[in-house]
Amino acid sequence: MMDKLREEAQTGYPDLEEIALDLVQVTETAWLRQLSTWVLYGRLPAFGAEDFMIALVDEGDQGVDSGTPEYAIVAGLMPKLVTSSAASSILFVGRSLNHIRAQGNTLSSLDQSSFTSPELALLPAHLRHLSALSSPISSSSLSSAISAIRASLSKNMLQQLLPLPKILDILSVLRDYFLLERGEFAIALITEADEHLKARWRRPEHASQDQASDKLTAVLIKEGEVTAVLARTWATLSSFHAGDDEDDDADDLARDLIDLSISKSPTRAPPTPARSSSDEHYALADVQFNDLLLSTPTTLSLYVSSPLDLFITPRDLDSYTAIHSYLLSIRRGHLKLTHLWKRTTLRRDHPSPLGPPHSNTSTGQASLQQRRARANARARGMRKVWATSSAAAFLLAEVGEYFQGQVVKGSWKTFLSWLDTSVRTDEEAGTRHETAQNRDRNHDDDVGDEVDLWTGRKASSSDPRQAPSAPDRTPHDPETLSRAHRLYLSSLTHALFLTDLAFTSALRAFLRSLDHLVACVARVDAAQKTLDLETDSGVVDTDVDGAVEERRAMRALLGADEAVHADLGTLLGRLRELDGERSVGSSGGAAHGVGEFDGFVPWRSGGVDRLCMKLDFGSFVGG
Repeated sequence: MMDKLREEAQTGYPDLEEIALDLVQVTETAWLRQLSTWVLYGRLPAFGAEDFMIALVDEGDQGVDSGTPEYAIVAGLMPKLVTSSAASSILFVGRSLNHIRAQGNTLSSLDQSSFTSPELALLPAHLRHLSALSSPISSSSLSSAISAIRASLSKNMLQQLLPLPKILDILSVLRDYFLLERGEFAIALITEADEHLKARWRRPEHASQDQASDKLTAVLIKEGEVTAVLARTWATLSSFHAGDDEDDDADDLARDLIDLSISKSPTRAPPTPARSSSDEHYALADVQFNDLLLSTPTTLSLYVSSPLDLFITPRDLDSYTAIHSYLLSIRRGHLKLTHLWKRTTLRRDHPSPLGPPHSNTSTGQASLQQRRARANARARGMRKVWATSSAAAFLLAEVGEYFQGQVVKGSWKTFLSWLDTSVRTDEEAGTRHETAQNRDRNHDDDVGDEVDLWTGRKASSSDPRQAPSAPDRTPHDPETLSRAHRLYLSSLTHALFLTDLAFTSALRAFLRSLDHLVACVARVDAAQKTLDLETDSGVVDTDVDGAVEERRAMRALLGADEAVHADLGTLLGRLRELDGERSVGSSGGAAHGVGEFDGFVPWRSGGVDRLCMKLDFGSFVGG
């Protein structure tokens, strides 16, 4: 109604314009009363709540367990005078008041005699900002009033409720375990998951299906088994750094917050209301990688309690979960390929050839010739498979190094330098600074009050030019941190190609083909061992025909090799296309809609030209 009356006021008839403006004033006054209830008290209006732009989210849609109600913006009920940034601030102010009131209720239960309602302490100052608005309300005046209320709330209460060290702790957990900064966690998780799957297939009920590698997806994993895999992973990590208090503390915090569970649904439907314009960058490709670790989709989630949910939103956790499964699947594929070289019986003539005196007899020489011919035939059959596996392992190693060493590390350093300017992102900066200070101090002791040759004045340590004062740093409020964090995530997902449907689809098909190839190699290895026992030692397996099984396994292996080779070409072709698309211009991420916010400019990659150059050097591109 407000928007309709504002349009009707744009007329050439003065009397109609005056009537429309009077009605606009009435509607704006009524809307401001609804807004003041939310902005001043953190409560939905008692009357007309169904027409207000803020709505309560159902408990089933909440992605975090904060203990406080969750709210969202209803885009269809938002007036045109409210900008997207102002709407985000309005939502943030009300949610913050809810958290403050929840903390106050906890304190009041402990000491009811000296307790006063926290949201009432700043009520007079916030009420003055809203009272200064006059009809017709402009977007700029409303945004200024909301920004002033948000700054006041952050300065007086939220800085104590949600300090920066607490935010840095949760970000460190997300970086170390979701972005795989700690590589030992990824390796331990992959190893424990593989050992669990192998143990399931060694059970009697699966003994008849050992040869059917394509039936691995039919294994049903229970919730308790997934939890046990994560528990064994934590136990393995604890044995890696026994006695290291810092790592133990980090593991203890992560163990309390991180949970591995079976996904209830493939993806969580995004909330209906739009939160801000930056949320448009969350359009991840609809390709899932969470079913590659185990035979069922699993989700690594993080428990976020109040008031951290003011900074971490459910959509942020969804993005971290998607990135984790994406990076973990690449690491897992590379590990599986490199473990193929541990199957020495496929690469060597085992057991060793017969020696004298058996090799000097006619029977021994015939046996040696037979084994040599068999080994040469197997080597020729496996030569193409080893070449394809080597190419695939090289590709995954280079792509993983680009993602982890450049994209993730560069994005984190850029965000951390903006988040806390007192934290040095260069590990050697402190050492260089201390060395320079010691050198200057020794030099000053040597020269004393030495006269400057050019100015004729004495060099003094009290010169303000020699001791510049550190600039004043205003801490960022939680909403600014949250919006910058969403921008950081959107830039990270874009740089990781998670927004590109063609690349993610090609990568998933490539990883699935690799799983099939690894399973076929294991099948060939088992068939050849069975045939060798039958031929050399006379140990006959009545359930399996060794020669027939070896031929079938080799046919399946060659088919898997062709599939991997084809998927490898598709993936490399898409990488070349991405290099051309993202190398146009020098704006990097800005060309794709990722801008900046409040001085934070996310890390931008100019393209994947260096990655393609490495692949060209390895003669895999276009080969």
